[in-house]
Amino acid sequence: MLPARAQLHAKAPDEVSALLARLSSEPIDESLLYAIERQPSDDRIVPALEAEFDRRTEKSEKQAIAVTLLRLGNKSKVYFEFLAGYARTAVEDRTPFCLKVDSNGEAVAGQFSAEFENWCAQNNKDPKAVGGLQFTVYLKDVLALADVQDPRASELFRKGLDSPNPVVVSASVLGLARLGDVAAIPLIAKTSERLPSARLAIAMALPWYSHPD
Repeated sequence: MLPARAQLHAKAPDEVSALLARLSSEPIDESLLYAIERQPSDDRIVPALEAEFDRRTEKSEKQAIAVTLLRLGNKSKVYFEFLAGYARTAVEDRTPFCLKVDSNGEAVAGQFSAEFENWCAQNNKDPKAVGGLQFTVYLKDVLALADVQDPRASELFRKGLDSPNPVVVSASVLGLARLGDVAAIPLIAKTSERLPSARLAIAMALPWYSHPD
C-alpha cells in the first residue's frame, strides 16, 4: 500500500482528468470552473480551457471560461478583450436610465422615466427590452470583468463612473474596489453626489476596499 503522501500525489492527476473530462458537458457548469481553479498547477488545465473557449459559442459560457483563464494567470489579450468588449459597450452606453427616480434619489419600481420613454420612442426601441439590457445584461458584463481583478480594466471602470445607469456605476465601483484603486475614491465620491440613485449600491461595493479612506 502506498504511503499517504504518495496516495495524494497519485490522486491529484485523476481528479484533474475527471474535471477536464466534464468540461465538454452542455451547458457548462460554473461550479466546475471554480473546482478547476482550485486544483494544483497542471499543464493540462490551460490548454483544455483554451480549447473549450474556442469551441463554445454561447456568450455567457465563453465569458465564464475567459474569467477562469485570466484568474489562473493567463494574461492573453484575447480573453481580456473578450470580457472588456462587452463591459465597454455597457460603460459607453449613454441611453437614459429606464426607471423613474423620486426626489430622494430612489428608483420608483415599475415606472419608466419620461426621458427614457422619449428616447425609446425617438429611436423606435422597446422600453422593456432596453430596460432588461440595462439591468441584467450590462450588470453581468461589467461584473464578469470585475471578477478577474485585472489592472488593465481600471481605466474602463473609471469611465463607468460617468454612466447614467446606476447599475453600471455600482458594478464599476465594485471593479475599482476589488482592484484596490484608491486614487479612484474621490471620483466615486463625486459620482455618488451626481447620481443619488446609485448611492446604496456604491456603499455596498466600498467594503471591498481595504484602504481606510
